[in-house]
Amino acid sequence: MKTLWASFYSSDYSTVGTFIDSFSNQISSAVAADYARWPQYGCADASTAIATFKARLKAKTDYLESVWGENGVDPVFVSMSQADDIVYDIMGWRVTTADRLSSSPLAAGIYILNHKKFIVK
Repeated sequence: MKTLWASFYSSDYSTVGTFIDSFSNQISSAVAADYARWPQYGCADASTAIATFKARLKAKTDYLESVWGENGVDPVFVSMSQADDIVYDIMGWRVTTADRLSSSPLAAGIYILNHKKFIVK
């Protein structure tokens, strides 16, 4: 996912706003006709809806940029024998390894070990 993000951010993101504006201009008459025919489903003010969409998209890309940067993060690959030994939290973050569970117990929550979920109360 991070590699896809880096590719999108470096090559496609700068043109997204232009594409949205161009596409909205192409369908503006259809949007107006749809609203006239089906007001309960349409949008009376398409320009506000488009501005809202663009603001949300910018907020999401700003967040991803703050987390992953412009270039993403190099993925780390482990063998399945290594991966089976790792405990993850429900968000997918690595917490510890199975051999360390006895010396450092987990806080209450939902965890994943060997592809199976377990609950610590």
